[in-house]
Amino acid sequence: MAETSNTLVTQRCRFLTSKEMFYDIGQDASAPQSGSGLFWCSQTQNCLGPDGSGVHAKDCGPNRSCYQEL
Repeated sequence: MAETSNTLVTQRCRFLTSKEMFYDIGQDASAPQSGSGLFWCSQTQNCLGPDGSGVHAKDCGPNRSCYQEL
């Protein structure tokens, strides 16, 4: 039987930034995802992207006009 994963894989924009991205804790797929939930766009340096919409991990994907693949 094939093993299933509960991990949601999403495409994120290269400009999506959060303070958790600067921690050097390694990769552990079994560890629960946590974080502040605070994101900013490295193009605009604030919580709004170049398209004027809010910045968040669940929103900054290929559906945005300002999106750039990692």
